[in-house]
Amino acid sequence: MLLEDLGALLGPVFALVAVLLAKLTGDPVWDGVGALAIGALLGSRPVQGCDIRGT
Repeated sequence: MLLEDLGALLGPVFALVAVLLAKLTGDPVWDGVGALAIGALLGSRPVQGCDIRGT
C-alpha cells in the first residue's frame, strides 16, 4: 500500500519538475523526459505488487 501511495505522489511531482524545466530552459526535451519517467513509474508499479512467493 505504501508503494502505491508513493507512486501516486511521485507522478505529479515528475510532471511538475518536467514542465518547470521545459519552461525555464526553453527545451521541450524535458517534457518528454518527464513523460518517460512517469511511464517508467507506472510500469514498475505492477512489478512492485507481485508476490514472488506464489502465496
